[in-house]
Amino acid sequence: MRISRYCAVAALSLLGLAAASAPGAAEDQVALIVDKALYKSQGVAGRIERYKADVQARFPVRLRISNKDSFEAYTPKQIRNYIQSQYSRYHIKGVILVGQIKPPLWKNHGQDNKGINSFYYEDLDGTFTDTDGDGYDDQHEWGRHVGPEVWCCWMRPPANTQVASLNAFLDKTHLFYTGDLSYNSRALIAESADYDGNIRGAFKMAERLGAIYGSDIDIDGEGSDPVVASEQIELLNKNRYEIYETMSHASAESQLWDNSKLRTADIRALTGGAIMALIYGCHCAAFNESPSNNIVQAYVFGKGIGQAASGTSWSYGTEAKWYIYEELARGNYLGNAWLSMEVAKNTLQYMKDHDCDPNRHLWGDTLIGSPFIRLKPRPAPAADSSSPSHN
Repeated sequence: MRISRYCAVAALSLLGLAAASAPGAAEDQVALIVDKALYKSQGVAGRIERYKADVQARFPVRLRISNKDSFEAYTPKQIRNYIQSQYSRYHIKGVILVGQIKPPLWKNHGQDNKGINSFYYEDLDGTFTDTDGDGYDDQHEWGRHVGPEVWCCWMRPPANTQVASLNAFLDKTHLFYTGDLSYNSRALIAESADYDGNIRGAFKMAERLGAIYGSDIDIDGEGSDPVVASEQIELLNKNRYEIYETMSHASAESQLWDNSKLRTADIRALTGGAIMALIYGCHCAAFNESPSNNIVQAYVFGKGIGQAASGTSWSYGTEAKWYIYEELARGNYLGNAWLSMEVAKNTLQYMKDHDCDPNRHLWGDTLIGSPFIRLKPRPAPAADSSSPSHN
């Protein structure tokens, strides 16, 4: 393992990033949808109400809890209809889906890319059609408002331990909000050999995260240095990062590093981890394929400090994650930062610029955990713009 510490050339003033919103700031209306049986399960109702109080005390948000229906029995179309009703009535900015609410499915035309389509719950005036009747929508027509109206976050614990895992997660969010969950204002970039060019080349992840963290950023896997799963565990447990930025091959139940795997059980057992883990890797967020053993879920619902994680459920990773980092750097919370990425990527022009059929292609991005996270405040960066050093 060789880790470099990157000193950003770009200088963002990040003072007061996590400060409370200015007095009189408009509230974001956000719907939290939870099945009535799950809500009434042992300990869940009190923890969800505490979560609401924690969020509303710290963010310009009004959290509207819907808990009167058997939402886990709803079809995706029924869930979408309900979200549309909340948008029409309250003009919600986002939606949190708690528990085992059914995911909509999509397949890209002419590709082996199919899986969970969270965009179905974000683009509320578009239409989605299953043209061949195989259970996967495959045609999307844009509405009058092109792109998403809301962000969608899945607070989705493993199916086989739903109540216990949800309660443990909500206890962890409370510790996070009260400042009793320790972590460092620091980022870790881990890129396997196949994605090494994205560190400073195509995606410029070192530059983008360096603009936030300055020298408080570690890079593993650069050049001839392989990323090793056991060393990732060591770093995550030792440094307890704010952001974990990864690019690797993956499956629903493991990340495939250069000569080893990081499996769901390894992730669940982390004693540290990262507040936000943004994973690039095929099928990594495919909780439809692995309802109880998914790796993105494990970053959130394991023993570690994780509050949110993201990925896709088909055969490529989350493109353009830097939109999230840019919005976080501006002081936005994660849900709205996620929406910024979804807005930027889901336009006719963006699709055409990336040689994608605008009616037969979607990106497959999925956010899991809690969307109410801001970056820790950081002092203004020093004027020094030194080159990266290696240790």
